Amino acid sequence: QIMVKRDAAGALNLQTLAEGWAPPAAAKAESAPAEGNKSADHKPWTFEVAKFNLDGLGLNYADDSIKPGFAVGLKDIQISTSGITQDLSKALPLKASLNIESGGKIEANGQLTPADASTQLTLNVQDLGLQLANPFMADFVKLELVSGTASTQGKLTFNPSQTQYQGSFALANLRLNEKGSTKPFLVWKNLNAPQLTASPEGVRISRLDLKGL
Repeated sequence: QIMVKRDAAGALNLQTLAEGWAPPAAAKAESAPAEGNKSADHKPWTFEVAKFNLDGLGLNYADDSIKPGFAVGLKDIQISTSGITQDLSKALPLKASLNIESGGKIEANGQLTPADASTQLTLNVQDLGLQLANPFMADFVKLELVSGTASTQGKLTFNPSQTQYQGSFALANLRLNEKGSTKPFLVWKNLNAPQLTASPEGVRISRLDLKGL
């Protein structure tokens, strides 16, 4: 179980831990080999990891720089890939999934190129709880997300020449209350976009189906 916390000034607790373990700059300079000692026929290290699996990891994240505070717990994190080498331009197969403690599951399956973070992934987000968005809404609207879930299935493409997501999207059981009261501002049973395309240029939705308004 990993605990990551960002304080009100924006500093991460992992930064503090890393600084405590890192040797002083002078010590690193003394330990560095002289250029003249390097062998003329020196060859860079090579490595290969046939398979990598991470299973059952948990992570809690808290951010005090966001008011009134943001926290999320992730559990059952699973990541698997194979064929890892020093060649960062090589596309690696990637399969990953996680559960959110407040509700929801995210799955990704596809390829990742480490050199430029290019990705081609199939995404499946199931019943992601929308209440996580409340801290980000607090400064802009006098509304509170009481309930609601988001789901999407589609394909994400990210590379130096293209950023695009194509798939379906649904918001279910949404209830927005006026902040500080139980009076509903907006309620619906299901809002569904069977086909959408999102990119930095905008979002294109072919059709919207609304039920239970």
